[in-house]
Order: sequence, then C-alpha cells, then structure tokens
Amino acid sequence: MQPRKEYFSCPCPCHYWQSLLDLTNTEKRVKSSTSTCGTDNQSKTGEDFIIKPENDSKDYRVVTLPNKLKAIVISDPEADKAAAALSILAGSMHDPETIPGIAHFCEHMVFLGTKKYPQENFLGDYLASNAGDYNAFTQRDMTNYYFDVAPSSLEQALDRFAQLFIAPLFLEQSAEREVFAINSEHEKNIPNDGERRTLVDSTLS
Repeated sequence: MQPRKEYFSCPCPCHYWQSLLDLTNTEKRVKSSTSTCGTDNQSKTGEDFIIKPENDSKDYRVVTLPNKLKAIVISDPEADKAAAALSILAGSMHDPETIPGIAHFCEHMVFLGTKKYPQENFLGDYLASNAGDYNAFTQRDMTNYYFDVAPSSLEQALDRFAQLFIAPLFLEQSAEREVFAINSEHEKNIPNDGERRTLVDSTLS
C-alpha cells in the first residue's frame, strides 16, 4: 500500500466538521499568529501547534476526544471530498523477532471484517459507492490508515473506519490468505533498491 503521511485529520467542508467537534469534552481552537520569519503562520495552544503558509486559507482545530485521542480537524471550504486518517504508534521495528512482519499483517487484517461489520471489504465497498477510496501503510515506527469520501457520507464512513480499531475479527481463513499476500508483496519488493534500503534501516533501528 502506498505511503501518505497524516495525523488524524479531516479536511472537509465547514458544515461537516462541527458534528465531529461535538464529540469532544475539551476543545482547543487553534489561532494563527505571524511567525518571526514572516513566511508562515504558527497556530498554537499550549503544547499543540500547527505551522502553515501565509496563503493557507484552511481552518485548523486541535481537539482531544473523550478517549484521550488527540486529533486535528481541518476545514477547507474548497474541498470536494471529506477525509480522515489515523496513525498508530506501532510499526515494523516493534515486530517480535519470532514474528517478523506482524505489524504489516495487522495492517491488512483490520480491513477484513469487524464485529459490527463482519463482511470483508465492508469499508472499501461503502467508500467505492460514495465516491471514496482508502489505503494504509506500515513504516518502522507507525502504521497509518486513511480514506476519503463524499462529504455527505462522512459520518457513516467514520463509523466504519473506527470499527477497524475497535473490534476487528482476525478470522483464521482470512489470516492464511493475507500471509500469502504479504509474502508476495515482500518478494515483489526484493529487487527494488529503495525498498531494500528501507528494510536495512528497519533492521538497524
């Protein structure tokens, strides 16, 4: 799966992000101030800050959800899609020596059914029918999941997205298939110098 770095975020039209903020007990509105270098804005509240260019018209807010998850909510009136991403602080460098590749394996498995949505590809099917798409990638120190969708379908998409991390099924028959798929990815990457350098970096970390 192809890389795209994100913090948990949602660049979506203004009137869709307020419903997300209603989920929070504590909200931190991020205000802009001109930086000393004069080339960008630094939005800051307490320990949270966002540095953005002067010509960035998007509105940002840092929020802390009731479960202590910290999120950045982004309002972009010009966006034609809503989107969200979640980064988990577990990657390939955390794999036990006896189970190499387990982080990448988990990245694949969470998409293959949950307690609430037991059918495989439940998220992908919903997004595909609502002008959306999704992907994920595993790095050394983190795993990132993300999607985009038509703004009117954001709430339902977020519910499905959240279930990936709440109650994935990890069914045996799915696991056997994904082990083969991941091994195929690995073999495909062996001739790729960039992938080999990444593997060396991961091994030496």
